[in-house]
Amino acid sequence: LFVTVTEGMHAQGQGASQICEAINQLSVTADQIKESLHDFRQSTDHLNEAVHGLQTEVAQFKINL
Repeated sequence: LFVTVTEGMHAQGQGASQICEAINQLSVTADQIKESLHDFRQSTDHLNEAVHGLQTEVAQFKINL
């Protein structure tokens, strides 16, 4: 009986370690996603600024028909 309880406790400890590792991996992945989203946001902001600049430049040219 003692051996069975010990084995069960050991298995639970391994399971808890695996859960902890999975949570740590999720945390790392979430941080990477956060960084990627930040970079994407910066890129879209730069693109929006470029588009606005192009629209301003194009607006200066008027074609009279």
